[in-house]
Amino acid sequence: MTMSGDCPCWKVEEADRDLYELSNTLSLLEYRQDRGDEKAGSEIAELRGEIKGLLGEPSLPASAHACREVAGTHGDRRLERKAELLEREVTFSSIENSPKLLRAKDAVRKKASAVDRGRIMHVLGKDADRTARRRALEELARGSSMAEEACRELVNLCNNLAHGQGYAGYAEAKLAYEGLTVDELRAYFAQWRDRFWPRWERALYETSRAQGDDVRPHDLLFML
Repeated sequence: MTMSGDCPCWKVEEADRDLYELSNTLSLLEYRQDRGDEKAGSEIAELRGEIKGLLGEPSLPASAHACREVAGTHGDRRLERKAELLEREVTFSSIENSPKLLRAKDAVRKKASAVDRGRIMHVLGKDADRTARRRALEELARGSSMAEEACRELVNLCNNLAHGQGYAGYAEAKLAYEGLTVDELRAYFAQWRDRFWPRWERALYETSRAQGDDVRPHDLLFML
């Protein structure tokens, strides 16, 4: 399918490329921030503004819808799917890129940074000393409890924003964005459970036998 500058799919392709680059850069900046880079915060705020501006461009929803129809007519399933995903991205962006929601996420991130999660996860996954693993999990629990109130505020805000878009809650909005229903997600979980449960039981049994004791929560990551 050939495209020119006045084709709605041209705008979709351009937006898709820009969004891909911005999202990758945002992920790297958030990683730097989680690692303690204080300078990353201002760059993240600026980048989020760019993403919000891109997805909030007034003509983009109509272009995505028109592109989906044109691509479907030409049998270009790849482009049709890309336009469909962009339509979802635009709709979900009004929730996910809400300034209030972004501030609430930052509040949770700051609370969670009180503990060194990288070190804790390394101990839980690599340290053969069960006592060290137990202490690491207790430390993680203490850190999580410090962020509990901020997490509850975040969840409430997510649900309120989703209600404003006609969804029952944030989970429903997120699933719609991913193209899933609750029943479909549960069906996936059931498939994974049926497929992997025998392996999980075997791992639990072998680990319990090797250490001469029941498998505890602080043993699980090390076992895997």
